[in-house]
Amino acid sequence: MNEPVEGSWRPRFEAKRIAYPAGAYALTPKDADPNAEDWLSKNWDADSVAPPNCCKPSFRETAGVKLGYVDRATKALLATDNTSA
Repeated sequence: MNEPVEGSWRPRFEAKRIAYPAGAYALTPKDADPNAEDWLSKNWDADSVAPPNCCKPSFRETAGVKLGYVDRATKALLATDNTSA
């Protein structure tokens, strides 16, 4: 979440006078950056043995997911201790 949401996207929202985080929760990565799909494809880890284009639909879908959902889901995953699983 630190980058891009907290890093480069937050200032873009605030420059548009969108209160962060509450005002941005209904927005999507594409609202923050029209090239969000490209950023995701270059910066998100994908399966190293999968063909390069296999994850492309995921990036398109993720670029359209509401940031509130992404924020809450990411924080929940980071807070989960699965070391004993």
